[in-house]
Amino acid sequence: MTGKPPIRTSRHQYKRWNSAEIDELRDLYGTTPATELATRYGVSPQQLRAKASDLGLANQRVKARNRAAQQAVEEAKECKQRTAHGEQRIIAQPGCRVIIHTMR
Repeated sequence: MTGKPPIRTSRHQYKRWNSAEIDELRDLYGTTPATELATRYGVSPQQLRAKASDLGLANQRVKARNRAAQQAVEEAKECKQRTAHGEQRIIAQPGCRVIIHTMR
């Protein structure tokens, strides 16, 4: 075995994206499921997500869901609950909750 070492080839072929595909991906990403887009472009869903991340695209549904959850936390900053032995107030602060028990 003298001579050059064997050439290693990757199992996965690199996808070369043209400008029309990138423009179409910008329009469809976030509104069309990633699995459908992946089959359309001939790549895996993970490769599609990586390309979208490189382009700075985000899934709008996930962003909207996270924004709604954050608004719910901000709206419920303080709440009162009756307990068997009195009252309990929960005050939500960034990174923690303060719980105050008031006995009867």
